[in-house]
Amino acid sequence: MTSLELPVYGIKVTLGQPDPAHPGAFLMGTIEGGELTAEKATPEDAYDAAADGLLSMILGHAVAGVDVMAPAYIQGVEAAAESIANTYA
Repeated sequence: MTSLELPVYGIKVTLGQPDPAHPGAFLMGTIEGGELTAEKATPEDAYDAAADGLLSMILGHAVAGVDVMAPAYIQGVEAAAESIANTYA
């Protein structure tokens, strides 16, 4: 497993096993939000907040010049949306 600590807000990412079907990609992972983590009021509120966060991240990446149409990026969005659904559904 590979662990990354971003130099902002104490965010920690742990990547799963390498994805044999997609070189350079990983089979899921986990993230700790550090200073960005807040208490959750209800499952519905948490789901809405997570979905809004994902959409904000996509917009931020697009504005910063990241190719949000790249297949690997789309795969990441799908994985994040699935994780949100699995966590808060």
